[in-house]
Amino acid sequence: MSYVSIIVPVFNVEHLITRCLNSIINQTFTDFEVIVINDGSTDSSGSICVDFAKRDQRIKYIQIENSGLSAARNLGIEKASGNFLFFVDSDDYLDTDLLKKIVSCQKKYNCEIVKFSATITSEENASMNLHSNNIKVYTSKEAINQYFYGDKTQIKVQVWSGLYKRILFSDIRFPEGQAYEDNYITPVILSKAEKIVFIDYPGYFYYIREGS
Repeated sequence: MSYVSIIVPVFNVEHLITRCLNSIINQTFTDFEVIVINDGSTDSSGSICVDFAKRDQRIKYIQIENSGLSAARNLGIEKASGNFLFFVDSDDYLDTDLLKKIVSCQKKYNCEIVKFSATITSEENASMNLHSNNIKVYTSKEAINQYFYGDKTQIKVQVWSGLYKRILFSDIRFPEGQAYEDNYITPVILSKAEKIVFIDYPGYFYYIREGS
């Protein structure tokens, strides 16, 4: 069993998926599995992912008919065996030390969720924004209050901005066929956790592109 299951839905990102997967497999923290769900891509994304899976045994490749982001993530949750879940969008990429930072934070504070900051960019290979590595510990109630009324840079709605104990998803899934699915998931998950930690480490590169 791996410590972290990384779930990566893929749909028609043949020019970006290599960057995404390379940023995952080159993490300095290595105790993870990668569950790649090809959501009915019609370009070469699937064959690129298959090649990665052949080269790295941590990668599990699953191909499905096009069903949408929520369905792909839900299947990834079903197939995950790690203690924690981490969601990555296939057009985004990670700083090499991101997993090490957030897993260390999780172990130090024994929390169910670690939230972190992000670098929003349209660059192919961006550098991280200025950051402090400051850490803030929240109870569930405090985190929900922060989510609705506080600093949106800390408790983000996007599920890719966190590391989550897998048991939190034992009875909840992303709503399929519905836009803005993270708006439904995030407050529910926050309410189920006893302790949430935020670290100001913007090691997730959220890539802005036309048509994303």
